[in-house]
Amino acid sequence: MISARLLQGLMKWLIRDEWRDRFSEVYDRHLLPACERTGLDVDEVVSVLGDDWFMTTVWGCALEDFLTRELDDGRNIVADYLKRGAGRKAHRREPTWPRCEPQ
Repeated sequence: MISARLLQGLMKWLIRDEWRDRFSEVYDRHLLPACERTGLDVDEVVSVLGDDWFMTTVWGCALEDFLTRELDDGRNIVADYLKRGAGRKAHRREPTWPRCEPQ
């Protein structure tokens, strides 16, 4: 399972100029057809679903799609993030046992 730190790092990477517009396109592909069919705009969809439900379903699906997508230029955001070393600290495993401090 993906670590919370790695996911946080990817979220920050997502807002970089080189990825922001590309994610926006994928997000629109997920959301705009539903808006057209229902006659609702994006804000109305968020209002109907609520912020939490919207973020964990619609936005979350768009993010998952984007993270697994190879773009037209052959790039993938996760591969780019890891290749540039941004995820080195984030995906390092933390010990799962309690630490014993000397007394």
